[in-house]
Amino acid sequence: MYRAFALILIISSLAYADQRETLVIGVSVNTSNERGVGYAMYRGIQTAVNKINENNENGKEIQIILKNHKDNPDRARDHFKEFENIKNLVAIICGDSTPIIQYNLKTLKDINTLVVSPWAHIEDEGNSIINFSINLSERTKIILSNAKSQGYNNIALFTEYNLLGIKQNTEISTIIKENDLKKSFESWLHRGSNEFGLEEATKHPVDAILITNYSIPADRLILSLSKNIDLSKKPIYLLLETPLKQSTIIQTKNLDLREIGIKIKTQDSNNPLYEEAFQLAFDATFLIYKNQIG
Repeated sequence: MYRAFALILIISSLAYADQRETLVIGVSVNTSNERGVGYAMYRGIQTAVNKINENNENGKEIQIILKNHKDNPDRARDHFKEFENIKNLVAIICGDSTPIIQYNLKTLKDINTLVVSPWAHIEDEGNSIINFSINLSERTKIILSNAKSQGYNNIALFTEYNLLGIKQNTEISTIIKENDLKKSFESWLHRGSNEFGLEEATKHPVDAILITNYSIPADRLILSLSKNIDLSKKPIYLLLETPLKQSTIIQTKNLDLREIGIKIKTQDSNNPLYEEAFQLAFDATFLIYKNQIG
């Protein structure tokens, strides 16, 4: 229920932009340390914005206004007040520091725009502060909307064969049906197995492939798809919690791999928290824009 309310807030906030060409997102994080969480968040937002502006799906572009609060709560408060007066502001993204957000809760709630906090843990969510972590359902809706818009009506679905995977399969199957699409084939990821039923899949109508995982890597499946004459030509949508190895991506350049977030290592490549910050900031930016253009 809260997720649905969050999306309503996003849509109503972005509708305020009144179809103008440039949408503005204010970002206040600590970018002083290039190995820090704040900088990873900024890179995630910037990468998402670059992709959005390159595609430019409806003539609108996003402009980032970046402020460095340097872990100073008063400085962050000044940034939030500056953002409030910016024309065509559709959202504020912050949240690399929980104390800063807690300190400025009242200020943020008084601002008449959406505030997204991808990283900080907020005890008082309020009516406009969204502690953001995009879930499987929301990502699936975005992906299937894209598939449907391009005429991909028959979806081959691959999920893990475990309790979580079965639950994900049921959830995704429901969303496929709600979008008037057809699950034309389904198969499972088994740990350590190279059997994915690809030959059987070629006997069914397949316009696009959707792969999701949580703990079982999808690398073997992707490598097998790249060698399948028929399926390698299909767009492959990824909903991966366990990302592909870089070697897999290099070996499968013939595939059309598509995903909402891009798992890019930050400078401190040994710290998965920074990668998570990048991913959350990327997904938050992307979902904001996707809901704005419908």
